[in-house]
Amino acid sequence: CTKWNARRREKVFKANPKMILLALDNDEAGIHAEEAIRHSVAGLKTSMASIRLPGKDLGSLSGVLREELRRMCAAFADALSDDPEGD
Repeated sequence: CTKWNARRREKVFKANPKMILLALDNDEAGIHAEEAIRHSVAGLKTSMASIRLPGKDLGSLSGVLREELRRMCAAFADALSDDPEGD
């Protein structure tokens, strides 16, 4: 699991994303990490969404499911980049 820290927070702030999509471990630590991330990026004018993985963590998913998750995230990012409003 990648640890959230001030350096990563600053990278997110500099990128100024339209949307932050989290796919953290589906356990108590992942839930607490999501809360901490949501709190630390509260100053951004961005939307945030979470994906609840069907297993405990990304490593417990089959290769097929991991690839499907990558495709879904890429499609989601493409949809945001095609926003005609430019928001």
